[in-house]
Amino acid sequence: MIKLLISTLLIFSFHSTSLLDGVAGKWETTIDTEQGPFYFTVVYEVDGTSLSGTFESDLGTLDFDGGTIDGDEFSYSFDMEGSAF
Repeated sequence: MIKLLISTLLIFSFHSTSLLDGVAGKWETTIDTEQGPFYFTVVYEVDGTSLSGTFESDLGTLDFDGGTIDGDEFSYSFDMEGSAF
C-alpha cells in the first residue's frame, strides 16, 4: 500500500501558471487501494524553486526535502525503510 501511495505521489503533477504560489500549503488526499481508501495529508513548503514537506497519516509522519519546482511540474524523493522513492 505504501509503495502505491508513493508511486501515485511521484507521478502527481499540478498544471498551474504559477506552481511556486500554488503548491505550498496543506493538501488532504485520498488514494483508493485494494484494502480501501488511504487518507493522508501532504504539507508542501516552497522556498524559491526548492520543495520540502511532510506526509502525515495514521501510520505516522515522513519528512522530505531536496525537491524542485520547474515550470508547471515538481519532483522530490525521500527514503523510507532504507529504500529511496
